[in-house]
Amino acid sequence: MRLEAVTDQNFCEDDYLIANPDVRAAVEKGTLASGLRHFQQHGYREKRHQRAPLIFFVHVPKTAGSTVNSHLMELLSDGSIHSEGWFFDDANMCRLDTFSWVSGHITYSRASTRIRQFTNRRVEYFACVRDPTDRVRSHYNFLIEIFHRSGYDNNPDWVKSMSEQIRKSGYSIPAIQANLLEYKSHFLNCQTLLLARDDPPVAGAFGSFKFVATPDRLTELLYTMTGKKVPVVRRENESSHHFDPQLFREPEMESFLRRHNALDEQLFEFARSGKLSNPTEAWTSPPWRARARALALRTKRRLGA
Repeated sequence: MRLEAVTDQNFCEDDYLIANPDVRAAVEKGTLASGLRHFQQHGYREKRHQRAPLIFFVHVPKTAGSTVNSHLMELLSDGSIHSEGWFFDDANMCRLDTFSWVSGHITYSRASTRIRQFTNRRVEYFACVRDPTDRVRSHYNFLIEIFHRSGYDNNPDWVKSMSEQIRKSGYSIPAIQANLLEYKSHFLNCQTLLLARDDPPVAGAFGSFKFVATPDRLTELLYTMTGKKVPVVRRENESSHHFDPQLFREPEMESFLRRHNALDEQLFEFARSGKLSNPTEAWTSPPWRARARALALRTKRRLGA
């Protein structure tokens, strides 16, 4: 369990009781009004901790997310990568209360909605973004590369179908543009789709993230997530290019991407300027706020205030 120091600003009743079984037992027995009461009287002096918020990493494809996952697994063992495999099965959602972190190719809007439905736990959201043109080029190349790797047949049919279409259409600029439009949800404005507050996305309306990193800020991202400073070396992309990467920097292609990938261009500029990051952001579900208010009133009555 990942713990954090408790302050008046971040105190959470549920997380305090989970991290302090003796206090929870006293509250359940009725000899103590609440965890808050204990914290106010003894917490600072006894240097008590509480369970830290759940880290949720929105893994945008081809943005160094695998590098982040690798370090998270080393730094915090009780986590889950590629959680899209279980996240939409209601029977598995109890796992949210046992993990320190969760990572997956899951949109912010869907993640935050489902988390609200299944846990009152505080959540801190994180993500990486990348230069939009580089990300599209890398993802396009990846769909070609997977055909040349072992295990290709284990991919979902829709992935193999997309790979086949891209490979057989050739690598001229018109062919690439046609494929990008055909499979636009996988290539165009993909970063915005994953980080948007709403579904469908609204321009400029992004989720509540504690930190959104660009590739040059991975060390800072991991420190914000885990409190641990580690040298981060981005994993080398093992894919060899199957077309001239300069094609994506040709004026014709750049003009195309400015029109059809404009939301990601805006998103990347926001991320580089720090407008998507809120260092104090710890999202708390409405049910917890309601319970916190009720608890405060109950404590006030017991104290005769």
